[in-house]
Amino acid sequence: MNNKKIERHFGVRQFPQVSHNPHTPSDQSSISHILFAQSNISYSSVLRNYTRNARFNTSSTLKPSLIVTPLHESHVQSTVICAKSIPIQIKIRSGGHDFEGISYISDEPFIVLDLFILRSISVDVQNDVAVVQSVDNVVDARIMDVNGRILDKDSMGEDLLWVIRGGGGGSFGVVLSYTAKLVRVPETVTVFRVERTLEQNATDLVVQWQEVAPESRFTYPIKRMREASDEVMVKSLGSFTKASDSNI
Repeated sequence: MNNKKIERHFGVRQFPQVSHNPHTPSDQSSISHILFAQSNISYSSVLRNYTRNARFNTSSTLKPSLIVTPLHESHVQSTVICAKSIPIQIKIRSGGHDFEGISYISDEPFIVLDLFILRSISVDVQNDVAVVQSVDNVVDARIMDVNGRILDKDSMGEDLLWVIRGGGGGSFGVVLSYTAKLVRVPETVTVFRVERTLEQNATDLVVQWQEVAPESRFTYPIKRMREASDEVMVKSLGSFTKASDSNI
C-alpha cells in the first residue's frame, strides 16, 4: 500500500476527538492535528524532534508513511486497530532514546505512533505512588495490546509487567502509563560537584577512582561527554542521602 492510500485509510478512520485535552486548545483537537503525512508542512520537524541519532536522519533513510501524535488513549487504540486492518507496521516512539533508531526507522513501510504529547504526571502523596505517562520502582502499568485492549497489572499478568519494566522496544504493546513507587527524600541530602583539568592532576584522580571503585559499596556511573572545548576535564557529580556527618 502506497503512502496516499495509507493517508486516506487513516483519514477516514473515526478518531475520537478530545475537546478538553490540557495540552491542546479545543480548536486543535480534530483528527487533522494528530496525523502528519509526508506532504504535511510539519512532518519533517515532528519526525526530527525525537530522532536522537543523526545517522538515521538522512535522505536515504526510509521515512514513516504517517506520524500519529495521539492526544488521548482512544487515539492510540484507533491507530493500533487501523494499522492492523491495513496491515502496516507500527513503530512506537516516546522520548526516542534508543540510539539504534528502533522506534523510528524500518526496512519496510511503517507508521510512527509518537507519544510525546502524553506526558501527564499524577502523584498520590498519601500512598507514595505516581502515575507517569509514556521509571524504576514500577508497580503497575497500562498497556494497549495489538487488539486495542487496555490492560493493567492484573489483566496483563506478572510476566508481561516484568518484561515492560525493562523496556520492550515497542514489541509487546503500547505502554500508556507507568505507576511508580516513590521514595521520600530524607531531610538531609548532600550534593557535590568536583572538576579537575589535566593541569590539576585529573589523571591521578581517575587512577585513584579505578583503585577504590571495585571495593566500594556505592555505585559510581561514568560517562564521556563531548563539549565544544579543547580542554580535557574530569567532572565528579554526586549526591548522598545519609546524615551529613556520615562517612562517604
